[in-house]
Amino acid sequence: MTKTKSKKLSGISAWPADDRPREKLLKKGARNLSNSELLVILLRTGMPGVSAIDLARDVLKKFGTFRNMTRTDTRDWKDFKGLGSAKVALSEKDGNKLWQIFLDGRNQLIESEILKTGTVNRAVVFPRKIVERALYHHAVSVIVAHNHPSGGIRTFGGR
Repeated sequence: MTKTKSKKLSGISAWPADDRPREKLLKKGARNLSNSELLVILLRTGMPGVSAIDLARDVLKKFGTFRNMTRTDTRDWKDFKGLGSAKVALSEKDGNKLWQIFLDGRNQLIESEILKTGTVNRAVVFPRKIVERALYHHAVSVIVAHNHPSGGIRTFGGR
């Protein structure tokens, strides 16, 4: 077996299906995943020699919590090999981000993307844009999620 093949077989795709973070999320829900597993879903891939799960563990070791990650800028992420500028953009603290997650008929992940990046207290998007992106990806189901850069759980204005 070549070196390349052995690395590929040792990645998350070689794990039993019930242990893989995305499948576990869809089957058991987010509450049943570790922070490392949740971060793996956002990272999506690692790099040669470093799995996404190892990268997620390293990130969590440095920052401790997701809240701490949101209080960083790109300079704080420069030492992580395998995190390009697109992945580091997930950490940017300034502004609300509206995520859209597209699922197929078996609730398997098709794609996820940031639909809108807003200001520090709002991200406005028209419903037609959500539908447009879902149709583009041929999604059967859609999950829409957003962050609260302040770390609070109440909407701006306390409603």
